[in-house]
This record gives sequence, C-alpha cells and structure tokens, in this order.
Amino acid sequence: MPKKIEKIKNILLKHYGKKNKITAREIEKLIGITKKDDTHAQVRKLILECTKVYKLPLAADNHGYYLINNELEYNEYINNLNNRIKGIRERKEIITQNYKLTVGKI
Repeated sequence: MPKKIEKIKNILLKHYGKKNKITAREIEKLIGITKKDDTHAQVRKLILECTKVYKLPLAADNHGYYLINNELEYNEYINNLNNRIKGIRERKEIITQNYKLTVGKI
C-alpha cells in the first residue's frame, strides 16, 4: 500500500492547476489497480491517504483531481465544499422533519 501512495503522489505532482486534472480511473490504471469499481472507492481511499501523508493541497470535482495552484483555485474549492456541506445539512433537516411527521418522534 505505501508504494501505491507514493506512486499517487508522483502522479498528482504532475497535475497542478484546475486545468490539469486527472481522473480516478486514470490514476487506477497508472498505479495498477485492475479490479473494476464504478465508484473508484479503492483509489479514492488511497488518494485521500496520499493527501494526508504528503500534505498535498488536493482539490477534486466531477472531472478529476488536481493540486491547488493559487488562491483563486483554493477559494473556489473551499466555496464548493461549503456549498456541499450546506446542501447536506439541508437534506438532513428535511429528512428529520419528515421522519418526525410521518414515523414518530426521535
């Protein structure tokens, strides 16, 4: 596993900037993961571990991963994360209210 994390680091270091993304599928191929998984859970876990171990400023979206290159990219990514957090909180509140109304009190 540590060897794959190091390989991922070397791959990501070639992908600075939002315009220079790499997909999970591409990373899988480059590090030799052959098990097919539509969600790419195994490689996503390794990418997160790589980010932690090597302290990489990693960002991601629906089109791939990239290392944050400047303050604008950082701010855009943080805003995206904050919007996702807000959406999850809203869904949590709605489900909780609906549950209390239809199933019973928590």
